[in-house]
Amino acid sequence: FERVLAKFPDYAPAHLLLGQMLDADGKITEAIEHYERYTGLQSASPSKIIDPQLQMAIARLHQLKAGIPF
Repeated sequence: FERVLAKFPDYAPAHLLLGQMLDADGKITEAIEHYERYTGLQSASPSKIIDPQLQMAIARLHQLKAGIPF
């Protein structure tokens, strides 16, 4: 995913997946960075329906910032 992001830094799915992988490995600071980037990219794109992946990422981001474990 890091190689993909090196070529396409605004590719939201790679940020989400990398954030999830880092989160699972306990690398909270790095995971937060990717979740924030993902949510920023997804929130900026127009969509009329609620994206469940975006909602999950926002919820997990809040949990990580509050210190709530996975």
